[in-house]
Amino acid sequence: MMAKTLNYDKEEILNKDFQVVNKGYNPQEVDLFLDEIAVDYEYYQNQIDSLTSTLNEANQTNSDLTAQVEELKNSFTQKIQKENKQTRENFGNIDMVKRIASIEKELFDLKSEIQTLVKGLDQSFAR
Repeated sequence: MMAKTLNYDKEEILNKDFQVVNKGYNPQEVDLFLDEIAVDYEYYQNQIDSLTSTLNEANQTNSDLTAQVEELKNSFTQKIQKENKQTRENFGNIDMVKRIASIEKELFDLKSEIQTLVKGLDQSFAR
């Protein structure tokens, strides 16, 4: 949307001269009315300037916050990826611990069998 440019400013309104004609309006009344319009016009222009400034500040704040959100998203994504990697490694470690425990159990069972066999052999030779 293109901004409409203003046709007159306060000074142009205040300084406008009209041609005097016989059956026209009272020039003092017209001048007074235009003076009041010029005051309103200046007020509206000040409001526009103030709102434009506020809008620019809000846009800058929005840009800053958008950048911060993007940084936080990137940081969060990196942390999640790191935690996922650590979790996968931990599960790998858990699997390894389970395998070691299984092997230890098998070794213990084998040791028990060997001890039983050795006792049996000792008893056989002792007779």
